[in-house]
Amino acid sequence: MANAFGAIFMIIGLLWIGATFGVAWDAYKHNRSPVTWFFAVAVFGIFGLLAYSLTYSEGINMNSKRSSDTNLRVSANAIKEETGEETELSLVVHTESVDTAIKQFERRCRNEGYLIQEKPSVERE
Repeated sequence: MANAFGAIFMIIGLLWIGATFGVAWDAYKHNRSPVTWFFAVAVFGIFGLLAYSLTYSEGINMNSKRSSDTNLRVSANAIKEETGEETELSLVVHTESVDTAIKQFERRCRNEGYLIQEKPSVERE
């Protein structure tokens, strides 16, 4: 009987750890604070997971109802890591924050295997 309880607690613990890292990774991919959400789920468990899912769905709804019509085009020269080919990359970001637009551009370049060669330029569209 004691072994059954130990196995149940081990499964719950593994699920808890998996959820913690999963939420942190998802927060990182969606330009949120992965450290904050990691600790929220690690400390509060199912309640932290519930909070993340509620804020996540609110974020989706807020993105569909555009609060402003500002688009920023971020551009920079970059080199593809695999081939060494140099190219100019450009990304249009719907935000009023130049810092947010640059962070999204840099993250997208890293995810697609590009090394940015210069400080990105930002133009309002």
